[in-house]
Amino acid sequence: MDAWGVDVVLTASQKALGCPPGLCVVVASERAMQTFQTRVAPPTAYYASWAKWTPIMQAYEARNPSYFATPAVQTIKALHTSLQQLVAKPLAERSCRPSTRTPRTR
Repeated sequence: MDAWGVDVVLTASQKALGCPPGLCVVVASERAMQTFQTRVAPPTAYYASWAKWTPIMQAYEARNPSYFATPAVQTIKALHTSLQQLVAKPLAERSCRPSTRTPRTR
């Protein structure tokens, strides 16, 4: 993210992750987190409040799981499986798969 100058990446579980819909996936740089924490005025609206989720994620990183809501457990497990499958092969091998399948599905 640093090399590309990207501070926040936001996607959904069904977007190229091979997982059922239902999860929001957010990755934030250290700079984005510092900016959020030092804001004078809080964001007026956002679907997934960083103010609520930041302490939860920090607790997980400290190996002290915590939560304020119950996620769809089956979708979390599906995402875990999808991510394991994604990292099991080199990027070049994964990115060429759709182009080899397209002619077979037309």
